[in-house]
Amino acid sequence: MAYKKKAPAEHAFRRIQADLKNDTLKNIMIFYGPEDHLIRWSADKVRERYVDPAVEMFDLMKLDGAVCTAADIRSACETMPMMSEKRVVIVDDFNAGGRRNSKADDEEDDEKQDKNDELIEYFSNFPESTVLILISREPDKRRKLFKTIQKYGADYEFDRLDMTQLKAFITKHLRAGGKRFDMDVPAMIAEMSGYFDKESDYTIDNLINDISKIIAHSGDCITVEDVEETVAGNEARDVFAFSEALAAGRKGEALSLLTPLLSYGEKEFKLLGLICSQFETVLLVNEMRADGLTTSAMHDRTGIHEYRIKKSLPLAQRYTVSRLRHILMKAYEVDRNIKSGLSEPRTALELFVAMV
Repeated sequence: MAYKKKAPAEHAFRRIQADLKNDTLKNIMIFYGPEDHLIRWSADKVRERYVDPAVEMFDLMKLDGAVCTAADIRSACETMPMMSEKRVVIVDDFNAGGRRNSKADDEEDDEKQDKNDELIEYFSNFPESTVLILISREPDKRRKLFKTIQKYGADYEFDRLDMTQLKAFITKHLRAGGKRFDMDVPAMIAEMSGYFDKESDYTIDNLINDISKIIAHSGDCITVEDVEETVAGNEARDVFAFSEALAAGRKGEALSLLTPLLSYGEKEFKLLGLICSQFETVLLVNEMRADGLTTSAMHDRTGIHEYRIKKSLPLAQRYTVSRLRHILMKAYEVDRNIKSGLSEPRTALELFVAMV
């Protein structure tokens, strides 16, 4: 018997859009997750839907969840809207029984729990004239408060976007900038942005800033070269220059390039990861070039962006497979030594240059 693959869960910002369009939005909601930008965007969409701009100062109430009481929240929700369809109350930094790190946190959480117990009772008879948005960083989904919100309202987890969602997000913002762009540009921005780097705190807010810089930097049509020069900037160029010097055996030049690379604030093991990635690409291109593959065919086989493949071709043509493999194996060895604590990171990188 064949089983259907379970479809991925719809992202919270898509659910909000659908609920607003279909007028199925609940009166009590909790927004949480790492994507603050999407949380703010969704809260703003709810405000636009229900609050008349002429009376926003009366019908939109924002509370600080760290200091407000259950009575404050209840009073804000019980006030009737002046002219808007509904009154909107937003409680930021709301404690919903998330992770605690100390005894002091436990004592503070006990105080918050008293407030939450009051709200649990209140939510069972919540006014239809108000929409309440609780914004929480790390709610405890096992708590009665969270389950009560699910029972009488809805929860929206604003997790990080996947690649398809991120490319769609980038495409939308590029189009909003009023410029044409090469079809490969959204994917390249997604790949080069650092959004998917495990050790990075790069968020949608950072991405929007980068898109704005790309739009400002480019001409009438945004190209992949514009993306590389704007998003990757000096770091990507220096990594490539370092790799080229290393492959050519110009150790003095390679060592001199380590200083600016480390000055970008990257951790040494992440920098080594970028170097490994560069040589992995060059080695793959070298092997596929020997098989007679075109850059388009190389992209189809590996998923590596064609621009990166084209940029790696000169290195791939200049050095042998054995030379590139030797450098890559040494890089892997140094990476293991750094992560296992056998070597001091900066010294290990300098020895890596000396060894190859």
